[in-house]
Amino acid sequence: MESSPPQAAMQRTIKSKVKHLVSRLLSRFEPANSGYERRIKALENQIKNLITQPQQHDGIEDKIYKEFELNFRGSSTMITNRLKDRYSSLLNEQFERSEGAPPTLLDLGCGHGEFLDIASEIGFKTIGVDQSNEAIAICKGKGHRMILGDLLSALQSFQEGSIQFISFQHVIEHCPADYTIKVFDEAKRRLVEGGAFLVETPSLLSLWASTRQFYLDPSHLRPVHPDYIQFIAGTCGFTYGEVKEFGKVEHPDACNFEKIISSLNDEGAAQELKKLDKWLYGPMDLCCIFKK
Repeated sequence: MESSPPQAAMQRTIKSKVKHLVSRLLSRFEPANSGYERRIKALENQIKNLITQPQQHDGIEDKIYKEFELNFRGSSTMITNRLKDRYSSLLNEQFERSEGAPPTLLDLGCGHGEFLDIASEIGFKTIGVDQSNEAIAICKGKGHRMILGDLLSALQSFQEGSIQFISFQHVIEHCPADYTIKVFDEAKRRLVEGGAFLVETPSLLSLWASTRQFYLDPSHLRPVHPDYIQFIAGTCGFTYGEVKEFGKVEHPDACNFEKIISSLNDEGAAQELKKLDKWLYGPMDLCCIFKK
């Protein structure tokens, strides 16, 4: 894997300082060129290994995030029922399009595998990718094939035109923009003709969802606009896109606009309040469905 620009600059700075320091030391105690290059090379390799070695995911931050998920993610049963309501028809449609061997469904950032469970019941060959050892263990225990590691690298490991359905649910808001573009491009390459690419993310079209709820998760980078998602998909070659909205806000602190509207005799004012209701407490999630 290539170093990112900040890492590369840091490596060059450290190498320069190390070379200068070692040169001064060796000039005092050794004849010129006596093992100098060999020592410099060894130091460079040590520095490179320290900078580029992957981060371990067993620190206090990861333990805290696991507790966060337990408190705010919701039960597995609730998530499964929600996903069935939203996507069972799409999954069945894609399954029926396939011929011969069971089609493959790849879930990027699969979490505890609820979407994989639903797809497996329909008949898909299910594969999940996640960076969490805990998620990998849970999904393997349910019989799914799993890949631990970077989502893009895992996606690139599949042959072109080999996957019927790729899911990218509640992951895009965690990713840098350039990484997202690469995922979309590789997803297009890996899908079979007519295959589906599903992207779900917290809705930017609801103030409650895009501010109060969105930033509850410290790993979220920014809300992603559905128009931008469609634009990127189009530039990567997807020919069909559909946007759906799900899950109106239900919270005791939310204003009950419906109650106010029902008491009005002014239809014009009622329509304006409905617009405000949608902007404030509209859909919690939105999804973009693309076809190859």
